[in-house]
Amino acid sequence: MVGLGAERLLSSGNLRVSVFGIGWGGSLRVTVIGAAGYAGGELLRILLAHPEVTEVVATSRSQAGQPIGAIHPALAMVTEARFSGLEPGEASRGMDVAFLALEHGESSRVADQVFDAGPGLIVDLAADFRISDLTLYRKFYGEHPKPELVGRFSYALADVMGTALKGQRALAAPGCFATAAQLALWPLAQAGVSPALFAVTGSSGAGVQPRPTTHHPARAHNLFAYSVMGHRHEAEILQRWREWTGHAGAEARMMVHAGPFVRGIYLTLHARLGAAGGRGGGGTLPRGPRPGGGAGGGGRQWFRRACIGRARQDQLRRTSLRAGPRPGAGADACGGHQLRPHPCGGQR
Repeated sequence: MVGLGAERLLSSGNLRVSVFGIGWGGSLRVTVIGAAGYAGGELLRILLAHPEVTEVVATSRSQAGQPIGAIHPALAMVTEARFSGLEPGEASRGMDVAFLALEHGESSRVADQVFDAGPGLIVDLAADFRISDLTLYRKFYGEHPKPELVGRFSYALADVMGTALKGQRALAAPGCFATAAQLALWPLAQAGVSPALFAVTGSSGAGVQPRPTTHHPARAHNLFAYSVMGHRHEAEILQRWREWTGHAGAEARMMVHAGPFVRGIYLTLHARLGAAGGRGGGGTLPRGPRPGGGAGGGGRQWFRRACIGRARQDQLRRTSLRAGPRPGAGADACGGHQLRPHPCGGQR
């Protein structure tokens, strides 16, 4: 499951032009490399409905020549186009934006040719270029196949970084758990806490290829932990948390679980408060409606909400919900943000 920014960057009215920093002129040409997967399908749904996108090229090695609607049935009434078998570089040439919706490791393999093609912006939805600390990357992923390219990408947690992303030409979209966790952590960066995170994800996060743990009989009516000694998304969570707190050894431990639902992430943060009372950074928020996965399960809507409360004077709970129609490809949800009109339909 990938996080952030495909939809967040593309369809946020304020960030759209300032982040991309390129002259759209109401005529945006976009390519989606690896468009047959869940993330690629959600990107296509967004792009095909976007009023400023005039051309979309969807590539897939495994589905080249097949109708897009045959692989993504929800798009069957939207487009009659077929998947292209173009190589990533060829498909990216002359484009304003190239999205890499590939499995982990594949972006590193094709990044050189995509850069050489010269699109206005590259957005990688995989984990390949999210972590600039190569020692931390090595701990969770092993040796990086393209370390020389890491510095060309900017980590694109748009809700936090905002217009600081303006003018960047290559963005690394945060992961699914990482997005939920970081938006819960951000207001607590100066609170002097060592938070614990408990997260539950839906089955679509594992991608389109079936696996024993995503098979419906194993997943339905079930809840189980996995990657208990360290989930890969902890790497990017730790990197940001340490930057925000200013402490190289700061910790934020996350335990992840597989839930009996398809889409979304539900995350709860718990921390003991110090003398600062948890008010450093973003402060505490008034108690609001308790987030629940069912709130965002319908139609073309997704929601971002949270509640913060104290069980006791010295403790704080923060809940982060990422729910709605996406498998994490650009949707992010966390507390402190109100629903606003969405230019592609629905709300966010």
